[in-house]
Amino acid sequence: TPVLGVVYAPVTPSGPDCIAWAEGAPALLRNGRPVNNDLQSAILAPGTAVMVSYGGTQKAKQNALLCHPAIFHPMPSIAYRLARVAAGDGVAAVSLYSVSPHDLAAGHALLRAVNGDIWNEKGESVRYASPQAFTRSLNFCFGGAQAACSELLGRPWQSLKGQW
Repeated sequence: TPVLGVVYAPVTPSGPDCIAWAEGAPALLRNGRPVNNDLQSAILAPGTAVMVSYGGTQKAKQNALLCHPAIFHPMPSIAYRLARVAAGDGVAAVSLYSVSPHDLAAGHALLRAVNGDIWNEKGESVRYASPQAFTRSLNFCFGGAQAACSELLGRPWQSLKGQW
């Protein structure tokens, strides 16, 4: 279980963004300021966002349908997508590309700080039980609020990527 996460995005439209948390800390921090966010009861709803890969712009109509009633927000870096969900910018992040647990660990820790988690394409919680498990890539992942990710997992994402 990840106990420390720091994701730093040096170049964003609003300047550098650093999201951090360590187990035992009183709050998640964003650029040094405490963040008050709790994903425990968060759902897909109008006004919420699902962070998808930047390639989502190429299939905007399909992404809009898959994320409805939330909006889809395309952006690079699964680590930063997960971090932004933890910071309250969305309810879920999706990666339809193979990712290494190394790419997820920091974002996973940040999600833990706000009662979120990460699931693979089968709906199984991602865990790092052994060095072997930590080096095995995931085909797809969904991270954020449990209710939102559960709903997203049941949708036909293979229409964007091919069969699972």
